[in-house]
Amino acid sequence: MIQDGYGDWLLTWKDIEIREDDIDIDVEDGQVVVTAYIETWFDVDLRLGTSICGTGHYVNLYCKYYPDTGDMKLIYFIHYADGEVSVEKEPEYFDRSEKQMILHLMRKRGIDEQISMLMKSN
Repeated sequence: MIQDGYGDWLLTWKDIEIREDDIDIDVEDGQVVVTAYIETWFDVDLRLGTSICGTGHYVNLYCKYYPDTGDMKLIYFIHYADGEVSVEKEPEYFDRSEKQMILHLMRKRGIDEQISMLMKSN
């Protein structure tokens, strides 16, 4: 991660990975929605403001992308050691450079082609 001029920590290419089989493309309410699981290789406490380091808890991080509008959001769930799962949460901020990087990774994994095939089948 790198720190921006405002003191916020931003993700870099070394911090995340998106695999092709971790991407799901659906149509919800007539709108295409791309959901990608993001492997986290960074300090989630520092970036997301959680307090899970050393607790046995872990975070699952996802990106929801709406290609029709270009909207994108990060969401995460905390999985507690006792088996409970938190409600969906969003980070306090999601920088434009992070959005571009994540979109690039999803496109590299073929989402444009998958969306095209989905639209032809509907």
